[in-house]
Amino acid sequence: MHEPTYRQALSHAWQAVWHHKIIWIFGLLSIFVGQFGANDFIGKIWMVAQRTLAFGKFQGLVNLDWKTELGLVWIALIAVGILLLVIFVSTIAQGALITSAAHSLRQQNINFTKAWHRGAEHFLPLLLTNILRTIAMTIIIVVTGYAWTFLVFSHLPALLSSLLSIIIFSTALFLGLSISSWSAYTLCYSVLDGKGFWSALKRGWGLFHHHLLVSLEMNIILFIILIGLSALLYGLFLLSAAPALILWLIAGLTGYLKLITFGLILWSGFVFLLIALSGALYNCFSVCVWVYLFLKMHNEGIASRIFHYFKKITGR
Repeated sequence: MHEPTYRQALSHAWQAVWHHKIIWIFGLLSIFVGQFGANDFIGKIWMVAQRTLAFGKFQGLVNLDWKTELGLVWIALIAVGILLLVIFVSTIAQGALITSAAHSLRQQNINFTKAWHRGAEHFLPLLLTNILRTIAMTIIIVVTGYAWTFLVFSHLPALLSSLLSIIIFSTALFLGLSISSWSAYTLCYSVLDGKGFWSALKRGWGLFHHHLLVSLEMNIILFIILIGLSALLYGLFLLSAAPALILWLIAGLTGYLKLITFGLILWSGFVFLLIALSGALYNCFSVCVWVYLFLKMHNEGIASRIFHYFKKITGR
């Protein structure tokens, strides 16, 4: 049997995203519960770093009067309410995106309402999977951070310390990518096969276990694509500043300072739309890739390309 290549997975995913722009909405809304693959794991590292800095700043808020403390409590309650609403909507949107991706890859029509309802039907297993993934990744990141801190203050020889650092990072990366892949298959089993949480978790592990190399290889490919997209966005970010700079120059020459504010608002709006659109597109694309892999693995099976090339080199 002819094994599908990664090129086919990427091609089918891009065609599904480009020809079914309605799923961009699901892609945008579901960003908040995390994405599939290596970028999700790297993103968790960045989020933990930000939260650590924020906690350090919050510690400086001491000796506040009761009015200020009451105001902070209300702000916290409002923030928690908004957070719960965002998680609720994002989780359903994630299920709708997986459903829409499967329909598009199967050459079926996408029904926005039905896809949303299917996401709502499987809300609980989707939520539990995302919570479990977040907890597992946070544990990995925290343990890795403590291990690196220990190495820094352990006064070990430089060579040994570097070797241990590489081992720690490699182990953490392997575990992080494994959890991302496992959770992706679990989500697909929950939404597309209608499995309960524990059944989907077990079946997701079995699928990942039998296609470990394929899953890790695809994580690496998608992460490389993300790096390329980030470089493109950086270039567009710099180019987008040109109109604002022109307005600021005119403001400096004419003394009409309102143009400075207008240019800043114009630039900020463009950057916001650029980030939102690119995030939605990449989220849709990565989910479509994983759904494609899931459908192929579930029905046919996919061979590792590295293992394939290794067999060609060794002649086995």
